[in-house]
Amino acid sequence: MPPQTERPLPIWQQEDVDAETKKAALRKLFRKPEFNIRDGLNEYDDDFTQFASLGNIVTHEMKRMLKLAEEKTRPDEANQEKTQSSSAAEHTEIKPSDKEDDGIV
Repeated sequence: MPPQTERPLPIWQQEDVDAETKKAALRKLFRKPEFNIRDGLNEYDDDFTQFASLGNIVTHEMKRMLKLAEEKTRPDEANQEKTQSSSAAEHTEIKPSDKEDDGIV
């Protein structure tokens, strides 16, 4: 068996090399294809910049956010609608039905 020659240590393992050179050597090492394999288990592997279209669906949250946006841009109209609906509710009388009166006599 031929005598084994001792291989020199990689730059990033040598003690007499400055930190920037070690960092550059490690960066080059991890850019190699064998270290650049993703397993697909990381949640950041997916592309979250592209979303599937909802089509004509308008969710409850979308309606709520639209209403809030309208109230912010048109606060006077929203306040008028609230006061009109509350004043209409105050002026509505509750009348007993005729069927309820039949049992009293």
